[in-house]
Amino acid sequence: MTQRVMVYIDGSNLYHYLRYSESRTNLDFSKFANKLAGKDRHLVRTYYYNAPLDQMKQPEQYRAQQKFFSSLRKIDYLEVRLGRLSYNKRRPDVAPTEKGVDIRLATDMLLHAVAGIYDVAVLVSGDTDFVDAVQAVKGEESMSKSPCSLVQVLGLCGTRRTK
Repeated sequence: MTQRVMVYIDGSNLYHYLRYSESRTNLDFSKFANKLAGKDRHLVRTYYYNAPLDQMKQPEQYRAQQKFFSSLRKIDYLEVRLGRLSYNKRRPDVAPTEKGVDIRLATDMLLHAVAGIYDVAVLVSGDTDFVDAVQAVKGEESMSKSPCSLVQVLGLCGTRRTK
């Protein structure tokens, strides 16, 4: 039986990795997700997580980001899931922080595991905050109807891959 794969992408983390490590940000997300799923597996869905910029504070970047989100929404079987950005009012020079993005990704990954929607989860992130979520998903193997046989974490800050 063909393994069912779901890909979970921490969008901000991937963007910064591509920008600073690869000196590019253009990526064909459909090809990327299918490559991660592998030839002999069925890609069920890809989830892309991020937070929209503030339209009033960063109008040009906001428009570009919205255009990017719109292009992602046109990809079959890819869902854009957004959190929000929190700006520091006392320190406007400090970059905003994402709120609700990591927890949404972790929650989705765990709920989908419990529901038995996938056999393989691929997490694209370099964020160590997901370690507990990955361990929880791995622990669901004995509880879900269709066990998660493998969780792959692609560490974008290195070449680490955990199975």
